[in-house]
Amino acid sequence: NPNRAAEVAKSLIVDDEINLMLVGSTPENTNPVATTCEAEGVPVISTMAPWQPWFIGQQGNPADPSSWKPFNFAYHYFWGLEDIIAVYTGMWKQLSTNGKVGGLFPNDADGNAWGDPKNGLKPGLDAAGFSLADPGRYQNLSDDFTAQVNAFKAANAEIVTGVVIPPDFTTFWNQARQQGFKPKAITVAKAILFPQSVETLGDAGHNLSSEVWWSASHPFKSSVTGESSAEIAADFTAKTGRPWTQPIGFVHSLFEVAANVMGLS
Repeated sequence: NPNRAAEVAKSLIVDDEINLMLVGSTPENTNPVATTCEAEGVPVISTMAPWQPWFIGQQGNPADPSSWKPFNFAYHYFWGLEDIIAVYTGMWKQLSTNGKVGGLFPNDADGNAWGDPKNGLKPGLDAAGFSLADPGRYQNLSDDFTAQVNAFKAANAEIVTGVVIPPDFTTFWNQARQQGFKPKAITVAKAILFPQSVETLGDAGHNLSSEVWWSASHPFKSSVTGESSAEIAADFTAKTGRPWTQPIGFVHSLFEVAANVMGLS
């Protein structure tokens, strides 16, 4: 809830008189917090949202690059859509496909950025030899993806990509299979980030793909605790009884960056 995120940020600034804000997760969380901090003159460090929906999404006119302005108090780090394009197309080029891609982009900050014809996936996919069929934005928590399935069929898409929340991907993929649409590759962000989301799909969860931006195998150590990625992941599993997930590493890194900024590491 972007409004709630902004309210909490304002309360922390006004009532608790914080000197530094840390925030992570999707643009629905990072953007309103960053906007609030910028307005209040409080430094904020954010992550776990591609830089395009974070930066462009907060501009007064996202469609006009000449009007974009830098921030004075908001600092953000994470990968961008240029990285996603490189990773996704690198996977797809290992398969024999017709290069036609169907895009699932919701009507939210992520979907609008990923689906933007000038600053989203399309220019990069075109340059890599792929073509994108974009049937337009849909509302999150939709219960009918027939229009998208039909559009992908009409475009003869053999690949599907997008930035989809887990329940919507489950609905889309179940309906696509029921309607006989079986692309050679499905590579989506968000939808299969967590183990529970894949488990919900059952057998339909096989042969899906996504990007990996942190894992227990990454060869890094915490600048705060000295723990390796494997040790941080193992500690999470030991304390929660659940498998590690990618956000763990980046949430931890927020505190590393904060410690560095304050001269503690």
